[in-house]
Amino acid sequence: MEADWIPALAAAGAAAIVEVVLTETWRTVRPRLARALGCGDADRERRAAARLDATAAELARGGSAERARVAREVRLADLLADDPGAAGPLRDLLAGLRPAAPGPVQRITATGAGTAYGVMYGTQEIHHHPPPA
Repeated sequence: MEADWIPALAAAGAAAIVEVVLTETWRTVRPRLARALGCGDADRERRAAARLDATAAELARGGSAERARVAREVRLADLLADDPGAAGPLRDLLAGLRPAAPGPVQRITATGAGTAYGVMYGTQEIHHHPPPA
């Protein structure tokens, strides 16, 4: 029977991997991730590195990020089910990985007599009032 924490950790790990794989951070994260996924076994670490490289290459060619995320999630869930001890190193890596991933980019442009609105956090309410008569 699968532990109830496995799907959540696998999903978080897969999302983080796909999010960071095409960034500059990937070069430093990749070896640490392969080591964590290898669970102390050099052969497993090499296989994990090869799979990570395949994911990176697929995304670099314009492959589906969603498909890559699902594939990574399945692999991580299988790994965690087979070796629950891998959860600790994976959690540690993810804790450092999330802040390294780029945040959202917001670009707002108005031209001519246009008005541009943007919000960083929270909600935004815009009320247009007719000019006084």
